[in-house]
Amino acid sequence: MNSIPVVDVSPAVTGGDLGGPAQAIDNACRTVGFVQVVGHGIDTSLLDGVYASAAAVFALSQAQKAALALADGRRFRGLHQDRHAESGRIVFEQFEVNRFDDAATAIAAGVPARYGDYFRPNIWPPQVPGLRQRWLDCFAATTALGRPSGYFDRAMVLGAHNLGVNWYPPQPAGRARPTRVLVPHSDSGVLTLLHQRADYAGLEVQLRDGQWIQVPVRSDAFVVNTAS
Repeated sequence: MNSIPVVDVSPAVTGGDLGGPAQAIDNACRTVGFVQVVGHGIDTSLLDGVYASAAAVFALSQAQKAALALADGRRFRGLHQDRHAESGRIVFEQFEVNRFDDAATAIAAGVPARYGDYFRPNIWPPQVPGLRQRWLDCFAATTALGRPSGYFDRAMVLGAHNLGVNWYPPQPAGRARPTRVLVPHSDSGVLTLLHQRADYAGLEVQLRDGQWIQVPVRSDAFVVNTAS
């Protein structure tokens, strides 16, 4: 195995035979932990809306961005930035929200109260009109991808999905570009759906034998990561 498997899941959208795609995904999950799915049926205009609104966030002034960050500096809500250790240049920005706006909303939806401290309030930027609705529409489409309603209910109490966009700003010409922005890691969630939009491949996956391989950028695909 020296590439990420690509599986056409269109039968899940059209009502066709799921045997072939299901077997291919099962094999990928057991051997690689990653798969690219195509034929998912998600309207690309939803993704365009998320990307456009995220770009507007990343284009805000530094003072405006500071108001979108969590006061405690933690990630996974609002805006987060990583900077080059020596120059201080921004090398990574992330804007992220949760499906529940805050702990009260999560608990009202059925999340046990003991988990309430996880649901720090979302931060919706007032400077970007329409962002909230665009992201909620994308939430709805991606969480329903290829499954009947309630299919995974037996496996989890209640999904605590996050939606985020990562941005890697161009670095100044003539200066060494960081060869690695994010350290090797395993995602913390049960499942990650990743859409890539870039002019070069930056994501790499480590196989069981220790080999690292690149994940090709495909605008028609979602990268699915089950190797948490």
